[in-house]
Amino acid sequence: MLVVEVVVVVERVAAGANTRQTPADMATSVAMFRREKEAGGRPRTNKNMHLIELRDITKTYHLGEIDVPVLKGVSLEVARGELVALMGASGSGKSTMMNILGCLDRPTSGSYRLDGQEIADLSSDERARVRNGKIGFVFQSFNLLARTTALENVMMPLSYAPHISEKEAKRRAKELLDRVGLADRMDHYPSQLSGGQQQRVAIARSLINHPPLLFADEPTGNLDSHTSKEVLEMFQRLNEDEKITIILVTHDPGVGSIAKRTILMRDGKIENEEEARTVREPLHEPAASARPAAVALGGAR
Repeated sequence: MLVVEVVVVVERVAAGANTRQTPADMATSVAMFRREKEAGGRPRTNKNMHLIELRDITKTYHLGEIDVPVLKGVSLEVARGELVALMGASGSGKSTMMNILGCLDRPTSGSYRLDGQEIADLSSDERARVRNGKIGFVFQSFNLLARTTALENVMMPLSYAPHISEKEAKRRAKELLDRVGLADRMDHYPSQLSGGQQQRVAIARSLINHPPLLFADEPTGNLDSHTSKEVLEMFQRLNEDEKITIILVTHDPGVGSIAKRTILMRDGKIENEEEARTVREPLHEPAASARPAAVALGGAR
């Protein structure tokens, strides 16, 4: 068996390069061949690969005869399970960046790979399918349907997934509402909920399809400071416990401070990236006895 393996390895080396192999190199190559064989002859997938990969992304809007460049050659990688703050002043390009990352828009040029799939050249219908299956959104204005209950709002994205029964959709929605502390508010309409409760409904809705990627666009902009803190704690728990990749799009340094990595945009480019140099103090968490036992992701407000 060893002779066969060595012959195959030698054939690979001869076909690929003129590099001279030492006995130690040959032993390493044989070991790699064995691992490939055990894996069915296919290269092993790197499960730690980047979830997001951007290469030289540009976005130019055409206003009559005038071209307005908004993104100017952006390259970026985001690993699975990261909690990232995308920050910048108004006009910096961060909203356009979120629209492209969230498959709401397409770049003018460049490459965007999401979960290994090239996105830049997809049609609008193809991008919609990617959004529905892989991306969740939480917005500043909540975007809840006024005439539907909290439960129905959370179930809504599954109406575009015909393979999921209404019974299963309702089960998922109830479970998520329970997790965000709204088990007793499922039949309430948005007008009967506080701002913090509406945002929790929106977070539950964003998770109904089990997306690997979640965007939060100014998620605390319409909330008071205490409720904002609770919502940010919830994002931290989702990232730490569920390993969901979260991108916070914000101009607020207080919101951005919970991220372990900050991407700062200016004039359509990434100005700099600041990896957290010290472990930030976690947001204060109330004692377990002070929180409802059923609430896994923070109390309802």
